[in-house]
Amino acid sequence: MPTLSVTPTPDTIVVVGASVAGVAAVQALRTNGFGGRLVLCDGAREHPHDKPALSKEFLTGSLDEDDIALLTDELVSELNRDLALGGPTALL
Repeated sequence: MPTLSVTPTPDTIVVVGASVAGVAAVQALRTNGFGGRLVLCDGAREHPHDKPALSKEFLTGSLDEDDIALLTDELVSELNRDLALGGPTALL
């Protein structure tokens, strides 16, 4: 499992859960001018995806993997934040 150590500082925000809400939170922080370090953590190993669409439209073939992605490599770079995937979050 990957390990990411985050030293608590006033300019670091850790968001646990890369769901629609978690991704929206980091996007809103950047949009509203937060310039500090953002860390988005999730137990899944892959980039976050829209789970309702995955369970419906993706499985029926009406959407593809790009359509249900909440984050692309480009957006990860744009948001300038760390992405910690595939392991538990502990010691907050």
